[in-house]
Amino acid sequence: MMNLTVVTSLLVMVAISLQSVSGIKQPTRLQTIMMNLTVVTSLLVMVAISLQPVEAAGRRCWCDARVNDVVIKNFDVIDSCGGWCGCGDNRINRCGLTCDEKVQDWVETVCLQKYKGQQVRSHFKASNCKTGDGSRTYTCNLPKLCTEKVTENIVFTQTVTTCGTASEGMSGSSKTGDHWKKMSKKSRGSLPDADRSTLQYFHVRLKTDICLHPLIDHLFNEQVIDQDELDIITTTKERSGRASGVEKMLEILRFSGRQAFHLFLECLENKDVGYEELAKELRKHRQTLLPV
Repeated sequence: MMNLTVVTSLLVMVAISLQSVSGIKQPTRLQTIMMNLTVVTSLLVMVAISLQPVEAAGRRCWCDARVNDVVIKNFDVIDSCGGWCGCGDNRINRCGLTCDEKVQDWVETVCLQKYKGQQVRSHFKASNCKTGDGSRTYTCNLPKLCTEKVTENIVFTQTVTTCGTASEGMSGSSKTGDHWKKMSKKSRGSLPDADRSTLQYFHVRLKTDICLHPLIDHLFNEQVIDQDELDIITTTKERSGRASGVEKMLEILRFSGRQAFHLFLECLENKDVGYEELAKELRKHRQTLLPV
């Protein structure tokens, strides 16, 4: 209705102008003033209506978890910005990545028995800016329940761990045995200059783009990081967020031996991790730093 009012008013103004040119009788001064006032008022109302949703609601990032395009967990709004924020706002621009982290954390800690073993993917909507699915899937598993019994001796400390899923309980099909932390055989020492410079050049992008799991699990398996470092990275992420966890991982990586960078690239390229393109860019940049 507002648009129709404006269009009608504009057409009346055009008709008045044409009358003036053709010599047809002009409307009275009062009629002209009323017509102009109608147009101005209509335009002001339209501006007020268009600005009101932006002022009141701003923009939001919605997120849910899906299995075969069926929503199994709705996280609703996970981030937002108010006032005059646009699609370029970091909270809206990173909606997809934030949603991916949310779904990953949920899958790794709390998942439904109904979907055990199935592949879960994130889905996000950043207001009217963009919408889409996460780039990776996560396997829906129930959290493990573990208890530890520590037996201390003068010579050594032994840890006996009993683990089972929430559905299995702590007996029956659960696994029991002496669980020893993986002995650290990782190398020590600084990275070569080209490797260190490459990580420094990509520092911001790595902090922005990388999800820690399952990357750090592969780094642990390749003995790039040891158990203590794995715990430090995980704790940092839980306390300060994903970006801080990535920063801690990169800090540890710089002092993990001369082959750590190459092993890091191999882990990025692993199909379970899914950062093949990023690994190619890192390798390509490193090549430019090597002496000819």
